[in-house]
Amino acid sequence: QGLAGVVEYASDLFDRATVEGIAARYVRLLELIVADPQARIEGYDILEPDERELVLRTWNDTAAPFAETTVVELFERQVAATPGAAAVTFSDRSWTYREINTRANRLAHFLISAGVGPETLVAVALERSVELVVALLAVLKAGGGYLPIDPNYAGARAGTILADAAPRLILSDTVTVATLPDHDIGQVLLDADLDLGTAAEVGRHADLDPVDSDRIGPLSPGHVAYVMYTSGSTGIPKGVTVSHRSVVSLLAATADRVGLDDTDVSVWCHSEAFDFSVWELWGALVHGGRVVVAPWDVAASPNRLWELLIRDKVTVLGQTPSAFYGFEEVEHVDPAVGAGSVLRTVVLGGEVLDLARLQGWNLGEDPLHPQVRTLNGYGPTETTVFAAMYSLPESQGGRDRVSVPIGDPVGGMRVFVLGAGLGPVPVGVVGELYIAGV
Repeated sequence: QGLAGVVEYASDLFDRATVEGIAARYVRLLELIVADPQARIEGYDILEPDERELVLRTWNDTAAPFAETTVVELFERQVAATPGAAAVTFSDRSWTYREINTRANRLAHFLISAGVGPETLVAVALERSVELVVALLAVLKAGGGYLPIDPNYAGARAGTILADAAPRLILSDTVTVATLPDHDIGQVLLDADLDLGTAAEVGRHADLDPVDSDRIGPLSPGHVAYVMYTSGSTGIPKGVTVSHRSVVSLLAATADRVGLDDTDVSVWCHSEAFDFSVWELWGALVHGGRVVVAPWDVAASPNRLWELLIRDKVTVLGQTPSAFYGFEEVEHVDPAVGAGSVLRTVVLGGEVLDLARLQGWNLGEDPLHPQVRTLNGYGPTETTVFAAMYSLPESQGGRDRVSVPIGDPVGGMRVFVLGAGLGPVPVGVVGELYIAGV
């Protein structure tokens, strides 16, 4: 005769549709158990076919075209298109795309002559400067992958990374190299071993873009672009290898979300050893924009960062939430601090975002910045900076959220919430996050 049941629920916590869904899944689970009582409990699929299609495919229909190329080629296209445009600003001076490219070419040819090529790592230990930008670009142009060593690292961490990654060379300068732990790795000091103003050491072709015939081997999208090490907060730091293909996919996907183009001015605030910097630096340079390198003391000071944003007419700002809370608090106390700002987009990431602490930075909410759009980005280092993004809502209902969602997957990425049996769980059910993509 079957069984009949009644579900009682608190109407102030659940609506009728939610409870009906829970009851329907429970009935489905009972039917599956009766049909196959020997199966493991986590193996039963309680999703209806339509819901399974929704969470596996519809919500992850993110296929997006992107160029099968390298970061190097994208940058060199911008050089060819706008050679005289400003590319990098540091310490009140700007360098054009042509100037950055020429200096990077000279260093790249030198690195090639030193044995750097595809799948070769070069550690880069330099203070924030235009030389740091040139060094990272030069490693990529030579075909190698860069291994960023933050000069602020504790000696033990730097030593662990150098020993584990075993780079072929260290690019540094006489001041910074003295802070590194003892090592037996070959080093090139930019202020002692090579004059990028002339680069006579690498011959008459030094100014030209390296091509595959110059390199030790052909450079392809699958080759390593950089290796970054995790914080080690849960154990020994581990290196994460990221290819040109993954970076190019990231830049294409986030350009659509953020709207980056050649009119934008971005500011580079984060450590080169934190993957947020990949988006800050290359996101600007492969789209023809200008990147302002913020010195450490400026990036760490909300007041001075505001001054930089106003002076350099920054339009795109990336911040961790904890840094942004201090940044916005300064203006909250003194609204004149942000007067003249042309910011249009703020991208937050790297930490959980507390919406209640944003003090009016939702779209249309703040009379001082009515056009600023704020996005919450999510993604571990292994997924190349951002796997998902959420645009903070304009509606009051969205602002009443207890937590800020990580959003939906960016182009080329897929995000799944799976249960103990690695099957998709219903909407609203707790599971573990799995990310797939380029």
